[in-house]
Amino acid sequence: MLFRSNLIPKKFRLELPAGKINDIFIELKRLDVTTYRHSVSVLFRVFIEQTLREYIEKHEIALPKDGKGHEIDKLSVRLSQVLAHVKSTKLLAQKELKPIEVAISNENSFLAPDTLNAYVHSPWMNPEPLELKLAWANIQGFVEALWNSQKKAGQV
Repeated sequence: MLFRSNLIPKKFRLELPAGKINDIFIELKRLDVTTYRHSVSVLFRVFIEQTLREYIEKHEIALPKDGKGHEIDKLSVRLSQVLAHVKSTKLLAQKELKPIEVAISNENSFLAPDTLNAYVHSPWMNPEPLELKLAWANIQGFVEALWNSQKKAGQV
């Protein structure tokens, strides 16, 4: 499983809308994670962010507002809102959510929002190919459930 050279296994399939999100998904299945670790880490973050954004829009999930009445548009907030919705709708069982909850609760995990931001914005953060692949392994079921829930509702 983790011996592959790319982030997302080539045999893994998702029905995504045409456009940027699908293009990024295809690139993450093709790019060698060792050779292009920075590109893969940034694209991985964008893929997660766009997946959450699409789920929030399709399920009309309200984001909390700041003191000025503007939506708080942070990755950590979107992720927590989506997780809450997934739990409340029982889209995934608790045991299926455990890998993603553990990953985001560890501030040093690749999937922790601050770490994802650091891989994009910090000149000192350097992703390890194995960590990237492990992060995908931990989030794959979650991502699949989010996209499949939209497909079942005829929204993708």
